[in-house]
Amino acid sequence: MTASPSTLSLDRPANSTRNLFHLGSGITALLIVRFVPEREWLVAIAATLAATAWTFEASRRFVPRWNDLLMAAFGPVAHAHERHHVNSGTWYVTAMLVLALFVDPLPAALGVMVLGAADPVAAQVGRRFGQVRIRRNRTLEGSAAFFLTAFLVSLLVLGLFWPGTDHAILVALLAAGVGAVAELVSGTIDDNLLIPLAVAGATSLLV
Repeated sequence: MTASPSTLSLDRPANSTRNLFHLGSGITALLIVRFVPEREWLVAIAATLAATAWTFEASRRFVPRWNDLLMAAFGPVAHAHERHHVNSGTWYVTAMLVLALFVDPLPAALGVMVLGAADPVAAQVGRRFGQVRIRRNRTLEGSAAFFLTAFLVSLLVLGLFWPGTDHAILVALLAAGVGAVAELVSGTIDDNLLIPLAVAGATSLLV
């Protein structure tokens, strides 16, 4: 099934600021995971972020004016539907908490960077060049861009921060493949939660 780029743009409005924020969040999380020396500190940082985010989520349900203020503050990086639903940032910091609690640093780093780099690239490619719709607002071109970006960024993370990792190419391929599938099937489960957990869980089997 094909769809014109203009049709896809209506489904997925462009937001370059959000995409840059996405990438910056991934890089920040990578640096925290790599250079914070103790798991206890990682858990504390992630728990603080998650508690703050969920407090905001709960409070804005009961105070409409507070919701308006939050949406105004985060408007440049928010989707319209997030005014009345749990926003993607909350799901992201929730994923970070799960990773901090249960996953070693290397696969956790792959999880956050696959999401941070590949998801915005897939969105841009899908909007600009997407023709073959696979599922909902996902396109073959966007999914291919996700896979390629995830593979390259995984190799970069491994080479820069964990040189000498056994089977690095296989690990990067697994991260890219699992991430692309997770992005494709996400819907009911937000991709900001599903992708990092899926990538980290899968690559934990190899590293």
